[in-house]
Amino acid sequence: MAAAMSYPIRYSSGAHDTAGRRYLFVICHQRSFSSLLCHILGSHPEIDGYTETHSSYTGRIDLRRLDARVRQMTKAPLSGRYVLDKILDTYQFLSSDLLARPEVSVLFLVRNARDTIASIIDMYARLEHLAREGEIRLSEPPGALEYYSLRLRQIEAYSAQRQSDTLFIEAERLIDDTASVLDGIARWLQLGEPLSSSYHTFELTGVQGHCDTSASIKTGRLVKDSEERHRAYAPTTIPNEILRRGEAAYAQCRDALLRWRLPD
Repeated sequence: MAAAMSYPIRYSSGAHDTAGRRYLFVICHQRSFSSLLCHILGSHPEIDGYTETHSSYTGRIDLRRLDARVRQMTKAPLSGRYVLDKILDTYQFLSSDLLARPEVSVLFLVRNARDTIASIIDMYARLEHLAREGEIRLSEPPGALEYYSLRLRQIEAYSAQRQSDTLFIEAERLIDDTASVLDGIARWLQLGEPLSSSYHTFELTGVQGHCDTSASIKTGRLVKDSEERHRAYAPTTIPNEILRRGEAAYAQCRDALLRWRLPD
């Protein structure tokens, strides 16, 4: 296991008033294990929220609206230090003013091209009625690549606007180096107790439009075994040129995010 990060742990006494509340945005793309990570985060007593609200953000008033949306989704009062939202759609907008706010923390989550493109194609082949986004077809390699490349460019642009309180996680590490990654995130957020790879399931767990719909997310635990995770996958062939372009887009985005990378 990698050495723990040297962030101090700040122990929490429980409920916090609005003035001391912080906001955690997981900025990612589809099929990046973001549902898994957000369920792990949302199961911690200091973090409220576990899924996307499909919102855009320009400033402080939108953070207050997020408070209301998370209360509605969880059917519970806000009791943690952080309120969480996941930002993974290309149509969502985060303003530079929002990204500069001192109460906002950002976690970037990005996955390699080959696995992401294959997973996007597989998912939308099974959800054919949702496969078209504008003029692109996400169940086919060119459409999956177009979405992935655009989203990586957006993530890169958001990274350039951050000055502090930011973390970058390579999605594969969440599966392959779980304990070290969760320890690093907990220390970065200064949580009073560790994050666990076992998590709660919620009302919207597995519900299309809010979360990963695969069987794995409903288990309440991180599934390390690739065969178990991919049991329902259909074989996917990605043309070499599509893969090359995807890998180039990933490399460029990753290079931009490296300054925020969780140490090994």
